[in-house]
Amino acid sequence: MLKVVTSNNSSIFRQMASPAFQRVGVEHFLARDGIEAMELVRRHRPDMVILDTELAGRSGYEVCRAIKDDEDLARIRVVLVVDRGIDSGMIKNLSWSRCDEVLVTPAPGEELFHKVARLLGLPSRQSRRLDVEMRAVLASGATVISGVVLDLSPEGARLELERSTKGAKTLKMRISSGDRQGPLVVDARPIWEDVDKDRRVTCGVQFIDVPAPVRAVLEDWALWDIAKLDDVTQVFLQGEFREHTDFGRLAEKLTGRVEFDLSRVKYLNSAGVRKWVDFLRSLDDHVDYSFVRCSVAFVMQAAMVPEVLGGGRVESFNVPYACDTCDLEQERLLQTSALVVEGVWPPDVPSFVCPRCGADLLFDDLPGRFFAFLEQDGRFGGVG
Repeated sequence: MLKVVTSNNSSIFRQMASPAFQRVGVEHFLARDGIEAMELVRRHRPDMVILDTELAGRSGYEVCRAIKDDEDLARIRVVLVVDRGIDSGMIKNLSWSRCDEVLVTPAPGEELFHKVARLLGLPSRQSRRLDVEMRAVLASGATVISGVVLDLSPEGARLELERSTKGAKTLKMRISSGDRQGPLVVDARPIWEDVDKDRRVTCGVQFIDVPAPVRAVLEDWALWDIAKLDDVTQVFLQGEFREHTDFGRLAEKLTGRVEFDLSRVKYLNSAGVRKWVDFLRSLDDHVDYSFVRCSVAFVMQAAMVPEVLGGGRVESFNVPYACDTCDLEQERLLQTSALVVEGVWPPDVPSFVCPRCGADLLFDDLPGRFFAFLEQDGRFGGVG
């Protein structure tokens, strides 16, 4: 269970009431002002501190800096919360505070959880569960091995299993998910296997002679997943957008307000970009969509090809950071609304504290190039 200290903010409470936080479990300590926040941090040594920047008695900036300057407390992760937007003065204060993350409210659903999950190494909604049972013929005879699917493609899968498949030449796999059609039955051959120091077995398998109807379902399972959060349909996309990517079956399921989570999109080639743009055009008449937690690969494509955003806009996206002191490279999730400063282009971004060595973690790209995908966003005054 997570121990969390927060300030008294209804926007924080709404985010913490999300299903993702409920699954993890939270022991919540509420601070009425900055002085009490520091007292609660010293008393309870929480895993996470989430504070408004403006607090009575002692500001969130000051509390955060005090935590980071204290050797006994510096490991505690701190998220500072800003209402509506950030100006140039706030950028300086956020960098001075050495906070680990910034949340601008109001925020997309589960945005706070994704920031917390990344900082603390928690499982996120992205890692949906697909269970697998396999019939393997080993030297000792036929046996059933259970496990979970870690990564999936139409060609094969990476699995975590309860025991080794060594000695098996072929596998009869039964893949099931609680919220998708199935189960699917496919034949496979083991390609590689690894056993770590805790004796957890991970292996890669290649599918064999997959029938066309089964392959179509595998393509969908590998590419997208859908969930409902209040009145919004959340679509979780992952993997690579290539010439064989098919969004048609997904388009049939979408109407109303849709939030595309693109955090696990790894690569888009030119043919995949065309497929994606055509998919968005098919939605324009009946779907109000936006993009959240966009991967660096996705926003780099959007910077080169504005049609990648269709009629939607980016609400949050991942940004490359690096530490010049220890060479750590890390991505941080920023909200578009946090970067809107009147008359400032390209946007300025805060620095953070390096989790490895404590030095500054700085934006690691050319601002004009990286943020080009925001040039047509009306919130920046149509700078493009």
